[in-house]
Amino acid sequence: MSRARNLLILRGIWLGLLVWPYAVASGVPRPLALAALPALLALLSGDGALRFALRILAALALGALATLHSFSPRSVQALFAVRDLRDLTSFVTSVLLWCTALLGWQVFRDATSRTRLLWLWLMGALVLGLNHRFWGGAADVPTLAFVGIGLFLMATPEDEPLRPYIALAALVPLLGALAGLFAQPGLPTSLPVRTTRALNLAGLRVAVTPEALPQRISINQPVSLPTTPLLSISGVPRPAYWQEAIYTKFTGVDWVASSPVQTPIPLEPPLLPPAASGLQASIWHVRVTQFVPGSIGPVIYTGTPLALQSDGGAPYEVAAARALYLPGASAYNETLSVPSLTDAVRSTAGYVSPEDVPSADLAVPAKLERELAPLAHRLAAETQGPFALAERITQYLDSHEVYSPNFSPSRTGDPVGRFLLRTHQGYCDQFSTAFIMLARIDGLPARWVVGFAPGPYDAQSHSEVLLAKDAHSWAEIDVAPYGWLPVDPTPSAAPTPSPAPAKAPIPEGQAPHSPQGDILAALLALVLAGAGYAAFRRAPGLRGRMLRLERGFTRLSPLQGERPPTLRERLAAQPEQMQEALGPVLSALEQYRYGPRPPAEGEVLAAERALHAAERLPRRRRGEGPPA
Repeated sequence: MSRARNLLILRGIWLGLLVWPYAVASGVPRPLALAALPALLALLSGDGALRFALRILAALALGALATLHSFSPRSVQALFAVRDLRDLTSFVTSVLLWCTALLGWQVFRDATSRTRLLWLWLMGALVLGLNHRFWGGAADVPTLAFVGIGLFLMATPEDEPLRPYIALAALVPLLGALAGLFAQPGLPTSLPVRTTRALNLAGLRVAVTPEALPQRISINQPVSLPTTPLLSISGVPRPAYWQEAIYTKFTGVDWVASSPVQTPIPLEPPLLPPAASGLQASIWHVRVTQFVPGSIGPVIYTGTPLALQSDGGAPYEVAAARALYLPGASAYNETLSVPSLTDAVRSTAGYVSPEDVPSADLAVPAKLERELAPLAHRLAAETQGPFALAERITQYLDSHEVYSPNFSPSRTGDPVGRFLLRTHQGYCDQFSTAFIMLARIDGLPARWVVGFAPGPYDAQSHSEVLLAKDAHSWAEIDVAPYGWLPVDPTPSAAPTPSPAPAKAPIPEGQAPHSPQGDILAALLALVLAGAGYAAFRRAPGLRGRMLRLERGFTRLSPLQGERPPTLRERLAAQPEQMQEALGPVLSALEQYRYGPRPPAEGEVLAAERALHAAERLPRRRRGEGPPA
């Protein structure tokens, strides 16, 4: 390909670096598809009806790929069955950002001069900074890459030769971006990522094989969860939290399970030891079906599973994370014992005897304990009973921390301390982990649970659809005499099922991350792209630029005569230095008037620079001063 085509594709990649952070921060299903749109349009650029049609098809195809989660009828039906604005946010922002990519490309495509590239370079850095400051979007790697590619483009505009020293300087931020890409574990990715082994969802991985159940889950990373339908549950009397796995050991950054031990267990009740004893419970009979074809992976359940039927083999207990796995199953029926957590239970619950508590259920990393001990002891003061302490910690998190999926990873490897003491912004993994660490410091056994928060619930059919965005983590506390009971310390607008304790209202001014903010971010990007497009379109075309050159040339080469002088006659009457300075202007004007083709962009730019240089000559050298 020609040098001009290569630079055009590079400008497309450059624009994609602006679109990608907005798409990630807004929860677009496939942000890389939107980021690749300008580069693909550059690759298909050219004249002719065929190339034009290919560009239209490519734009529509990438727009559909980025906007829609699945093309299956069931997935589309689940999308339109959701009436909450939050569940339509990713669709709306995807469309807005798709328009932004198309509109922005009109600007970046025409940016061939160093002046225009410089303005786009400055504007892009501002956009990335605004996205990072107000919406928490990833800024490090995109900004470094944007700066590096911008420097390279300014070093190699189409109308001038390469400037090696600027091109070499562009390697510094590009190398920094590559280093950050491979060194930072917290870079957001397009979710879900379908592999042969697992579907990654924040702290949750819907496994395809038992070995794919994660042994180490980092909470030091941002998350982007689309509204992809995953599971359908029928026979649900009310919304519920659906548990998949439990982790006990926390390293300060990761939740770690011991080596997986797969033990076949019989299809006889109970499949798991009761999660609570002495509680009133109701029996649920539910059926779980997966939207995506294939093995369903770890079994989700609420309360205590009593019986299990499936079209696969016998269930296995994955002891590492206290999870159930059904080899080869695509659907299953469950009989569940779901306890009711009443006010009477909360008031009568007591602390488990210290000698009966395993050390792992109270373990806190030493550094984290030193940081959080003063806060934990202050929250525990004057509380009576474990639920009073749990509610006190939950209320503190509600009133001092803000829910946002755009978590900024800690470079020092201390995400919980950074979340509680500095940034005060995070999502469910940080809220639940912070709750567990504070509870453990105060002597309350607690552990980490991953699964799904309540999804869209249909009260008429008693069915619930679990979406990718419902992937969630919460806590369980061990209380006497009831055993392990759930606590969700994360601010959420989802309905709270009866097994979870009541949550304090979110204080005014500390509202959780809302979809309206994502839409505003996308609208801002669209407005900036539109403003840039309008500004560039207002720039004079070739005719306007040539008129400006002719006016300037005439002003600097005055000549009186009986008839209007030609351009060459004007220039010949000027001093030698002025003739030399205005020579490129005359060439461009004659090429425009009489040449077989209009002057190229490089020739026009050279003439504009020459006119500017001539205007800066001293008056004596222009021939305007008094005679010597």
